Amino acid sequence: MDAAEGCGLRAFGSDLHIYEPQRQDIVTGYDAMTLGASAVSHCGAFIANFPYSDIDPMTAHVLEIAAARKMQVASLVRAEWPHAQARKHLVHDNPHLAAVVMITKRPHWSESKTASPRHWFSWVVWDFARDTNQPPRICFQGEAP
Repeated sequence: MDAAEGCGLRAFGSDLHIYEPQRQDIVTGYDAMTLGASAVSHCGAFIANFPYSDIDPMTAHVLEIAAARKMQVASLVRAEWPHAQARKHLVHDNPHLAAVVMITKRPHWSESKTASPRHWFSWVVWDFARDTNQPPRICFQGEAP
């Protein structure tokens, strides 16, 4: 959210759980699996970092909402996530896949920055308003998708 707001965008943050230290700008108790199109009617994009154990069904649900609203979706995933044949309907065969942005530095999940995660990550981006005749892009962090 801070990065979006730093670019002059309005951002709304939500999570199912409360984490410590609790951020006052993140509303808790939102389950992405129960969201409908009306819940994001004021949004142009949905940016997610879903729990890895639920990422496939949550991504499918959010993409369904985004399709109806002509939104963009960006999901932070492990770098190997887009490769799996099991996700063919979400990634490989999805005409709205716009980009895979490979992150060249491992993110830090805490303020201490004492250790990076062992996995590499990417942003997978879908755009339901894009020209589907154009192929999706693969780029590195810092390049425009």
